[in-house]
Amino acid sequence: MKMKKLLALVLALTMAVALAACGSPAGEEPEKDSEPQPETVDKLSGYPSDTVTWIAPVAAGAAVDLPTRACADLLTFGTVVVENIAGANQTLGTAEAAARDPDGLTLLTMANACGISQPILNAELSYSLEDFRFLTMLTPSVQATICVKKGSDLADIDQFLEYIKANPFVYALPNAGGYADIAAATALDQLGTDKGTKMVYDGSNGAITAVLNGEALFSCTDATDAVKHLDELDVVAIFDSEACPILPDVPVLSEYGVNDLHVITGLKWIAVRADTPEEIVDFLKEQLGAAIASQEYQEYLVTMGFLPEGGTFEVMTEEEVTDIVESAGTVYKAVMEKTGMI
Repeated sequence: MKMKKLLALVLALTMAVALAACGSPAGEEPEKDSEPQPETVDKLSGYPSDTVTWIAPVAAGAAVDLPTRACADLLTFGTVVVENIAGANQTLGTAEAAARDPDGLTLLTMANACGISQPILNAELSYSLEDFRFLTMLTPSVQATICVKKGSDLADIDQFLEYIKANPFVYALPNAGGYADIAAATALDQLGTDKGTKMVYDGSNGAITAVLNGEALFSCTDATDAVKHLDELDVVAIFDSEACPILPDVPVLSEYGVNDLHVITGLKWIAVRADTPEEIVDFLKEQLGAAIASQEYQEYLVTMGFLPEGGTFEVMTEEEVTDIVESAGTVYKAVMEKTGMI
């Protein structure tokens, strides 16, 4: 008798478990599993299969290198290592990126020299812009400035313009064919002075040092570098038609009759080989966009002078970046032809 009762109890329990597994009682909706949120996907099947190398075609610590490292540190989908391949106005590192496999394991930071000027100036490059897809901008565009030694009478823009129209002078550039070079050539041509001699140095620090030791009257320095040296330099003017967000009180050269400077700014963008598989390109765009939009990276841009306090940098699309680079190339080529660079 006891055995029969025990069997009945086991049977009842088994039926209860089976009913529960089949679903909720009639008239009640079964609970649904929570839907995945449409946020950034952290993994892509089979990618990356190895360490991702992000080439910065400049020396470690240079203006192109620093935001590259800041962004790379925020990527979470695998191991990302920044590799510096400097030389030949950024073209050595760019050529190396173009020669690597289109598997998404090589990213490249491009800038004005390797991505705009040199393709116009150098017909013997081993790469072309068609070798790459431009995923997004790495930083906001940076305006070039005219800087003189602190305390100089030429810190006043009217006195500065009067001087360079009447006297021979030397000016310092951080590289040849970069945006500061093009901006200076445009401005000096439109201001009607041909008395300047340009000297090219190895980066912004070299150009600034030339001003401080008297080798050059002024330097054409990007604004993010200028603000780091305000104890040694006075910023005379901005090469643009719009005020500089981080130097809002400095006059712009468009007020003095210089035009076409609005697209001659410092650009830094992220690229991969053009024939990289589409699913990897889409994944990288999503990951890079999330890193750039993050609070940590936005705060970094403020700290480094790319943005004013409280400013934000919107993630840009591949189409937007491509349009900007192509427009800049058109202006650069026209300036180069007019000023005899090509």
